[in-house]
Amino acid sequence: MKKYSAEVQAFIKHNYIGTGHKEMADLLNKTFGMNYTKSQIKSYYGNHKMNSGLNGRFPKGHIPANKGKKGFHVPGSEKGWFKEGHMPINHKPVGSERIDSKDGYTLVKVAEPNKWMLKHRVIWEEKNGSVPKGYILTFLDGDKSNITLDNLALISMAESLEITRSKLRSSNPEFTKTGILIAKVKLTRNKKKRNGQYLTTDKEFKNNATDKI
Repeated sequence: MKKYSAEVQAFIKHNYIGTGHKEMADLLNKTFGMNYTKSQIKSYYGNHKMNSGLNGRFPKGHIPANKGKKGFHVPGSEKGWFKEGHMPINHKPVGSERIDSKDGYTLVKVAEPNKWMLKHRVIWEEKNGSVPKGYILTFLDGDKSNITLDNLALISMAESLEITRSKLRSSNPEFTKTGILIAKVKLTRNKKKRNGQYLTTDKEFKNNATDKI
């Protein structure tokens, strides 16, 4: 059975939403120097009841955040709607929202018959374009229900891992922004170390972090 260290498990927990089995395996292998396979990550997701949300299938029991109402509209999503008279009794129209009871993320239905996406990702991509591969969106105040552009930040998987490892997240958005900058500096420093470009002292490292903040 494949072993998963505490750091690997923390990385998966913070980044599995929106990340498929193969992409997660590739990220773990690159970040930790491991050799996980797609099937191993698929089994891990299944054993820990983790759903990336990429296949539109979520566990039973989800309750829409705006039950009985039509949620915000996703432009162009009308294509593929059921014709009148052919909708099942429990059909949810495009634009409906629901909360993932396990992770607390808000999902929005973007297309028929049953395609759902993370609401914060939809909002971000409408304004900024697609989230690049290897990157995720994080809530600056840690509140998954506070879905506004001002509360979202685009960070790399490596930055997310460093922020988690160094406990740089905060309920204060400004502190989290500072934490992201510190994580970026640490990763740059580590990269220079691997390339033989050492920063001379810890004081120099702290000065670099302060300058960037």
